Amino acid sequence: MIVFKSKKCTPWDEIISFYNTLVFIYKSLVLVCILVLFSSCATRHTVSSDYYAHLRETPQVTGGRTVVLFLIDGLSVPTLKEGFDHGVLPEIRNYFLENASQFQLGRAVFPSLTFPNITSILTQTPVDQHPILGNQVMAPDGTPLNYEKPWNQNRLYDAILPQTIFTALSKDHQNSVSLSYYFNSGATVHVPIDVKSSVAYLGHEYDYVDHKLIDSLESLLSRTSPSHWPELIFVHLIGVDSLAHTYGPHSPNVLKYFSELDGRMKKVFKKLREAENQGHQVISFLTADHGFTEVKGFYDLERVIQKTDPEITVLNQHRLASLYFPLSWNGERRAALAGSLAHHPAVEMVMQRRGNEISIQAHGSAAVIRYREAQCAKTPYELSVQTVQGESEFACPEVLDRTRPFAFRFPHFYSLVSSYFYSSGRPDAVILAADHISFSKEFLGDHGGLTPEEIYVPVLMRNAEVKSLAETVPTYELLKFMRVSPGSGSMKLASLAQNQPV
Repeated sequence: MIVFKSKKCTPWDEIISFYNTLVFIYKSLVLVCILVLFSSCATRHTVSSDYYAHLRETPQVTGGRTVVLFLIDGLSVPTLKEGFDHGVLPEIRNYFLENASQFQLGRAVFPSLTFPNITSILTQTPVDQHPILGNQVMAPDGTPLNYEKPWNQNRLYDAILPQTIFTALSKDHQNSVSLSYYFNSGATVHVPIDVKSSVAYLGHEYDYVDHKLIDSLESLLSRTSPSHWPELIFVHLIGVDSLAHTYGPHSPNVLKYFSELDGRMKKVFKKLREAENQGHQVISFLTADHGFTEVKGFYDLERVIQKTDPEITVLNQHRLASLYFPLSWNGERRAALAGSLAHHPAVEMVMQRRGNEISIQAHGSAAVIRYREAQCAKTPYELSVQTVQGESEFACPEVLDRTRPFAFRFPHFYSLVSSYFYSSGRPDAVILAADHISFSKEFLGDHGGLTPEEIYVPVLMRNAEVKSLAETVPTYELLKFMRVSPGSGSMKLASLAQNQPV
């Protein structure tokens, strides 16, 4: 493994590291104690019992349709293909590909991290239209906020509550169930926090967490008549992501675990088929929030930035880092730092926005992207691109992606980057790691960047279709059709790109 280092650790660094470890252990123990005191001993039947109690207290007319979204955190396209090729995913293949030979290709938002992507899926919006720009963000009070820490779960809940599909369904007097410990803002019923699952989560025993969620789903489907099933069921399984980080995305451990999940979902798929046979419309999706890339080298970016100026705040998100400069830093000083970092072999590019421009500095190339207000199909702006060859005409981001495919080697570059930097909560600069490099030395697999391995995800559908298998579907568009009243037959998603009724 190639390792990039700036200098050796000092005793002071070890003291800081030891202190941070103690703080994490303390917070974890506090969290467990709170859960022991205030949480119930949830069983596989808790969700179904809570849902039945809700139906009894708040009788509602169901629409005769249920959408089930299985989100396999970190499921990469190669992992799913390998599972199909080796015949170790028979239940998923039989359920989703009965009448199709291949799955659809979807794409994540940038950054290709869990929290911005699942938020985009559940709010049906690109990343610039919701507040979760990363797994770590800068809070309104100017302090770093890490949503991956369990004690920040309530802050995530409150931040996205007004925008989630769960909240929208509730306003329309529709029911929803979230089988996710993190993403349940506004759901009618969600899986409760329980001591065993919380301890398993903190101990990285994700198989217990995933199995509990699948069993809860099977109980909900078995103990409730299809005519009373909720309009939306969201299932978030996390073990594949954890193993891909720990052992690498192509490790046999990942496929073995995914195969075990496949077997556990057999009863769930059986219940969904039975409901279809009884005339209940069931629309099912299986997708991921991001892909993965192998990590072969580490660059200690945080140490380099601290050496430059300790007042710069760095949010290290492994394959990318968000920078926040001191107010005293002018544009010239920022550009100088970006230029010096961009020439390092461990850095892919440095991007920063000032005014209506995004400046990009990469190995041997540079560009400036300019915004201009316009009414494009998917954005309220259009872009021009200035390079050493000159400046292009203004065009919508999706048009630029078609005419300049794989700009800077990345698919959908202009749409992804312009959306991120259009957000009012964007950082001052973003640094992308080079291929197979991470700014964190924890993992053998990682994500967050713009490579095809990280951006593209599989999308499986049952009783839904897209117009062409040549299209890649933004995953945040998958649930947009739920704004339309239930109907009979398959849902056609082709028109969703234009936000037209199905």
